[in-house]
Amino acid sequence: MGRGQWLIDFERGAKVAGAKFYYLKGSLVELELAIFNYGLQLAIKHGFMPITVPNMVNSRIMKGTGFLARGDEEQIYKIEGEDLNLIATAEIPITGYHADEILDSDKLPLLYAGLSPAYRREAGAYGKHSRVCTRASVQ
Repeated sequence: MGRGQWLIDFERGAKVAGAKFYYLKGSLVELELAIFNYGLQLAIKHGFMPITVPNMVNSRIMKGTGFLARGDEEQIYKIEGEDLNLIATAEIPITGYHADEILDSDKLPLLYAGLSPAYRREAGAYGKHSRVCTRASVQ
């Protein structure tokens, strides 16, 4: 096992979840969390309230935020047999947080820093059926 596999392990990530997945370990985990914490502290410094959110929302909230699938290329995962969808971003449940409310204008703006996983199909899915060719040139 090479030194790099001690910090990032693509082989085991692929074994467990398929290509493009990996495990971070050791100091890379610490670095990732430090960067995350820096961003969170910066948001708090600027008046944002950190908020964790439900990882699923009902279809009404999903539709109201404009995140339902468009055409044949879906990016949202629906829970079969339930009126629930996995979120693709914390924006969805944060918007739903104030659904059906009339907000007092003297209390605006409301600033939230959402913390959540992002369950979505492969990034760039809105072009996955298109073929893009690129060519590098050296001068």
